[in-house]
Amino acid sequence: MFSDWIVIAAMATLVGALLGLVVLLALAFRRAGGARRAVAAPPPATAIATPAAAGAAAVPAAGLRRRLTDLEQQLRLLEQRQDQSGLGQPADGAYKMAIKLARRGAAVDDLVLTCGLSRGEAELVFRLHRPKAEAAAPRATSKNWRVG
Repeated sequence: MFSDWIVIAAMATLVGALLGLVVLLALAFRRAGGARRAVAAPPPATAIATPAAAGAAAVPAAGLRRRLTDLEQQLRLLEQRQDQSGLGQPADGAYKMAIKLARRGAAVDDLVLTCGLSRGEAELVFRLHRPKAEAAAPRATSKNWRVG
C-alpha cells in the first residue's frame, strides 16, 4: 500500500512538471509570436487617420526639422571660420623651407625637426627634391643583386 502511494505521488509530480513546462513554452511562444507580429505587421490605418494622432506625429517631425536646420547652420558657420582662419591649408612656408633643405641634402629627420613636418611629409619632400646625384645612385633592388 505504501508503494502505491509513492508511485501515485511520483506520477502526480511528473504530470505537474510537464504541465508547468507546457505553460512556460506557451508563454514563450506567445511572446515571440507577438514580437514578430509587431515588427512584421504595418500599423493599422486607423492609428494615423485621426487628426489627434496626425498632430502628435507632426510634433516630433517638426522638432527634427528644426534640429536639422540648426545643425546645417552650425556647419556653415564652422566652414566660414575655417576659411577665415586658414585651417586645413598647408603651411606653404614650411614646405618651401623643407624643399630648399632637401635640395641641399638635408636628411628626413632634419626636415621633421626644422620644418615641423610629419615623418611621411618629410619623406615625400625628401624623395621628390633630394639632390640629383643622390637620386640617380643605384639602389639595392632585386634586379641588380647577384648571387655568387
